[in-house]
Amino acid sequence: MNDRDRRILNRCTIRRLLFCLLLLFLIGLFVAPTEVRAFDAYGWPSFEEIQVKSYIVIDAETGETILSKNAESRLPVASTTKLMTALLLLEDPAFDPERLLVVSKESKRFPCSGAVCMPLIAGEHIRTVDCLAAMLIRSANDMANVIAENYGGAFGAIDPDNLNDPLESRRRFMERMNKRLGELGAHNTHFTNPAGFDDDDHYSTASDLTIIMREIMKYPLFNRISGIRLYMMPPTDAHSSVMWAPLNTTNGLIYYGAKGLSSRYFKEYNSGKTGSTIGAGYCLVASGTTHDDRVLIAVALGLKPITADTSFGRALPVRALLEEAASRIGVPEIDPLTTRLADPTPEETESTALVTEVTETHVETNVSKNEEIWILKPSQEEQPTISGWSAVQKVVIVLGAILVLMLAFLAGWFFSYRYERKSRRD
Repeated sequence: MNDRDRRILNRCTIRRLLFCLLLLFLIGLFVAPTEVRAFDAYGWPSFEEIQVKSYIVIDAETGETILSKNAESRLPVASTTKLMTALLLLEDPAFDPERLLVVSKESKRFPCSGAVCMPLIAGEHIRTVDCLAAMLIRSANDMANVIAENYGGAFGAIDPDNLNDPLESRRRFMERMNKRLGELGAHNTHFTNPAGFDDDDHYSTASDLTIIMREIMKYPLFNRISGIRLYMMPPTDAHSSVMWAPLNTTNGLIYYGAKGLSSRYFKEYNSGKTGSTIGAGYCLVASGTTHDDRVLIAVALGLKPITADTSFGRALPVRALLEEAASRIGVPEIDPLTTRLADPTPEETESTALVTEVTETHVETNVSKNEEIWILKPSQEEQPTISGWSAVQKVVIVLGAILVLMLAFLAGWFFSYRYERKSRRD
């Protein structure tokens, strides 16, 4: 084989290589699995598809376990800790929803950056019930500290010895909390802070969290507050506007509801608590009432959200857990599609000359009346598609890949051409 034949062979080899790379890229693009592959009959992620490190679903009345995986494993549990903080508060003989609590400087100090908190001002006074709402609905970490400090017995609202020591008061609160955990039978749980920050000695199990959840669900105030989608914090002595802190729930099950998530077995999702830290990952404790009035409690620790919107994304695996559990115990099924709008009637499509009545919006801040008043429409940006890349995204990626490979092919041809000319001169 002479030099000319070798040069021709090299050019052909380069072209074949580039063509094979393009072909492999296109095949990989269209056959690569998307994040969600298995769906139920209504298009929602199925039980077989979800990824959860530890979970359990129980019957709230009997305590019977329906589903479980690693339910006794000790794990960090993030802000689901606040369920126990709320329980200790509601059980306190001195509990008064109208009691004014004092915000300390220490309540705004956290062991990590980026912690969820409220725009509180040191020295501010806030009602107990509003602190509880901010802690449960928005998962405000500073509100958990405010509750622990003021109900610990050495600071603020309850300080009989005038110690005025918020950290000592918080320590006493945690001491009582761990004692109460033992009394409840949650022997695989130990908490070091009221908010749920990661700590080597701060842990629980999915099973123990069902114990805490069953106990706190005995309090109607908890069920009412944790089932609210949006709560408007009333004015305080440091904030005069009712818009100073609107609290949008972090619990996607509560936000979208059983109808919004097309549940076949549940008529409503009642209460619960979210949580997320670096150590714990994403967590969710939730309860729901089935069509035959059974209440199930689900706990999921270390779950993988289905979408980038964590509120919606972490609700879907727990929805799948609840649906699977309800199916296994024989809950009657109702087609969720019956809740959708039917085809509009001719009368509904006709125009009307009636003037739309103008109604005045009334701001309610009372806890017992605002469950159905404050509902925010989620932005489209917070609802990524479930099924992965869209057709438009794929087309754009393919065209970009073709362009890159064409440029690479031209570059290869150019250099091989120059090499050939140089060889001829030599």
